[in-house]
Amino acid sequence: MVIRLRWMATLVVLFLMVPVVSASPRVIINEIMYNPADGNSDYSGEWLELYNPNDFPINLSNWVVEYDGHQEFLFPSNAILPERGYLIVSRDTVWFQETYGIGNLGDDLFGNLSSYRFSNTGTHWIAIRNNENTVIDNVTYSNRCPENYTIEKIDDLGSSDATGDNWACSLENGGTPLRQNSVYVPFLSGLPVILVIVALLLARRW
Repeated sequence: MVIRLRWMATLVVLFLMVPVVSASPRVIINEIMYNPADGNSDYSGEWLELYNPNDFPINLSNWVVEYDGHQEFLFPSNAILPERGYLIVSRDTVWFQETYGIGNLGDDLFGNLSSYRFSNTGTHWIAIRNNENTVIDNVTYSNRCPENYTIEKIDDLGSSDATGDNWACSLENGGTPLRQNSVYVPFLSGLPVILVIVALLLARRW
């Protein structure tokens, strides 16, 4: 009986480790400013944030940002998203730097997005395609946040459907560009690690 329980615990550990080992590199659409404040910034103030959850940098050369099927931005050959790092693609990079006081052009700030502005009504689709035209991440969003508040992902490994429960309006006016989301909760992404630890402890006990 003891041997059987140990084997069961070992199988649980291996099962939980498989997705961690075999997971493909990801780039995540992490935050969207689709409804900036009125005035001149109502158009210039749009931006989206990408996040790299991997422990290694991602080369974004010739990757594409799409909006409702239209190419919005083509990353240049020097675009690198560092490990556990953030990157902004802005409608107007000058406006972004002047407004937020952050962002280095060609480093963690890119732009400018093309003419298809992010709509404040209806449901819309944003996608990131790699240089092989494969969709790496995509988000369907609808207007759910007050003016000048971004929509943020809660758990970076959770659902990309921004109309669902894994997204929420930012707790900060203007959003949280180039830093951790204000609504971030790592419960879902940390759960497999917790289960592995529990299984190992139980195996030792048995």
